[in-house]
Amino acid sequence: MTSCYNRLINNLEDLKLNIFRDQLPHYISLIESGQKEITEALYELTELERKQREQRMITACVRTAGFPFLKEISDYDFSFQPSVEKGKILELSTLKFLEAKENIVF
Repeated sequence: MTSCYNRLINNLEDLKLNIFRDQLPHYISLIESGQKEITEALYELTELERKQREQRMITACVRTAGFPFLKEISDYDFSFQPSVEKGKILELSTLKFLEAKENIVF
């Protein structure tokens, strides 16, 4: 088992699946204790890796675009510009207008 485990860790390192590698011992314990099915554990491990890669991609895109920093709608100070309708902006941030194929104009 140890030899196979070490080879698995090496493969995960080679494939740059670092989150998967780091979390593997924890998930093996969960599987062995019966708290998780193996397919559920594998799904969760791959989902952790996928989310981390997505976040890294967003960070790289922001850096490439030359933005000085990343801001989200939750960071906006609506009291700074009282004429901006907070409710309307938050509604637009859901992007429902895309599904409804509606145009918006600022």
